[in-house]
Amino acid sequence: MIAFHVVRTCCMSLALGGAAVAAGEGRGASLRDLDSAQSGYRTGQGVNTVFLGWKESQADVIVRIAFRNRLTGSELVFGPFLTRVGDNGYRVEPLPAGRYVVEVRTSEGAVLGSVLQDVLDAQPFAEVTELDCAQGQDAGDCVLAVSWCQGGPPPGSYRILLDGILALEILDGSSAREASIPVSGAGRACVGVVGLSRGADISLEPPVEGKFQGQGVVRCLGFSCGGGDSCPSLPGIEKCNAGCRTPGGFRLCQTDYGGTKQNGILALWEPRDDYEGGVRLLVDGVDHGLLGGGSLGTTIPSLDPGEHGIRIVADCGGATSQREGSIELLEAGPFPEPVRGAIACEWVDADPPVTTVQWVRGDVEAESVAVYLSRDGASSLIATLPGDATRVDVRGTRQDDGILLQFFRPLGCAAYGSERIECQTGIQNPFVRGDCGGQGQGVDISSAVVGLNYLFLGGPAPPCLAACDSNDDAAVDISDSVYLLDYLFLGGPAPVGWTDADDDGVPDPTCEAAPFAACRQPGPPCGE
Repeated sequence: MIAFHVVRTCCMSLALGGAAVAAGEGRGASLRDLDSAQSGYRTGQGVNTVFLGWKESQADVIVRIAFRNRLTGSELVFGPFLTRVGDNGYRVEPLPAGRYVVEVRTSEGAVLGSVLQDVLDAQPFAEVTELDCAQGQDAGDCVLAVSWCQGGPPPGSYRILLDGILALEILDGSSAREASIPVSGAGRACVGVVGLSRGADISLEPPVEGKFQGQGVVRCLGFSCGGGDSCPSLPGIEKCNAGCRTPGGFRLCQTDYGGTKQNGILALWEPRDDYEGGVRLLVDGVDHGLLGGGSLGTTIPSLDPGEHGIRIVADCGGATSQREGSIELLEAGPFPEPVRGAIACEWVDADPPVTTVQWVRGDVEAESVAVYLSRDGASSLIATLPGDATRVDVRGTRQDDGILLQFFRPLGCAAYGSERIECQTGIQNPFVRGDCGGQGQGVDISSAVVGLNYLFLGGPAPPCLAACDSNDDAAVDISDSVYLLDYLFLGGPAPVGWTDADDDGVPDPTCEAAPFAACRQPGPPCGE
């Protein structure tokens, strides 16, 4: 089990290169505690990535970031189209390996601050793995206990993040494998452990459960302190890379709602061993059978409303490990509509056959998405996706197979699902050609700007690519924006397909329809 102890928070300098070397001001702008860290590497992740962050600034005048090679003097200057991270930070990629002075400048070239940063093609230490976290107590105070495994060369230090914000710092990473974070009240938190080489101070992107963030990994859980029901205390990692490793990411989700014997549970976990003896499922202490060792989860139907305890026992062939938790089953689902419009699917007779499923997220984002295959009157769980997913390709399907999606959001210590929604074939969405922004406020210069930003500046994908194809040549490229600008300002032809609906001699915006893949979100004039 985890030994609970509090690690003090300290301050550190930047990654791989030393400390901040200069700070300046320009036209009243200020920038404090500029820092940088490398978080992606060409080896394994495919690209070298550096994060820049600071504590305060007048961000509107910080428009240039320069990487000046300390050996050759050559510069890489990045303009305003960088990936913003939080209020005071940027992600810069790709970067060639080298030793750099990184300068943040004003539009006039005044240096607001600079740091030294070495950029490497390979990560200098092994990944953090098998992160586990649980609610516990330390001298009567509520804490989130964290433990993890570290194979290969360890990092110089660790940062422990709570919802992306630095909570604890462990200066010596050579042997540390556990920590605890004081918490109070009740809520839900994402705990992250990030390994760093010779210190770093960065603001990571918002954490995503189970996904690597830089050189770390993040897990999320609910907690309740100071009275009332608390989340179950999960067992810690007893051994790293030895024995029968405990299944990770154990989650309980309600899938069906109703009265007596109408509720259902979806139990999910991450196999961390072969489990040659299988995984045994127990519900309220009653044995519900043996599952395959590679199982990612199982459904448990026909349970009464109220509290239920679920336990899985993984058998590695002599040695076992287990996870357990509890969930309160509700009689009605608390999750509103998770998607906007319908879920569309298309079956392609390829080798192997594949069904492509696409959807548009609703206003309330899900935490995860369960994918079910419906065949011959029975449905089975085949995959789980991150909550921000909008597409999945299901391979090996038959033309008469059905695909159903269920969206889950956390509530307390468990997750609760929407109704299962079956995808539909042949969906067509209406659009106005030329309205590339999809806002339904008319076709103007902003429509051309949206298309240009998407094509050349890394802007977001328009909601309806078919609407961006102003000249209707089955391609979205610079000629479409030129065509639209020519119409708006030089008297050129209107977007293809417009008709003179009111017989005044002037073509009017015309509503058309396109497949879901080409137009996932119709503009209001056509959607009404």
